[in-house]
Amino acid sequence: MRPRPRAPAHWQVAENTHGFNHDARGVGLLEMAYAVRAGHTPRASAALAFHVTEVMEAMLASSAGARFVDIESTCRRPDPLPETFPESEC
Repeated sequence: MRPRPRAPAHWQVAENTHGFNHDARGVGLLEMAYAVRAGHTPRASAALAFHVTEVMEAMLASSAGARFVDIESTCRRPDPLPETFPESEC
């Protein structure tokens, strides 16, 4: 792993275009259910889960060993949810 660049001096506020402002913890699960029903790969795919797990383990190993750890896995970046989700999935 390589250190990330220095963060900007000021926060940048991201525009909320989807309307999920609270109680939205189940959105990923909802999207997964729609994906399974439609027969396509969910955004939270097994490949993404594997990659995230490898990155987290590499962070621990990097810190414990005071060394860089290469990440071997890759995954496709999921497309963003449509702004009209979940209506767009019905």
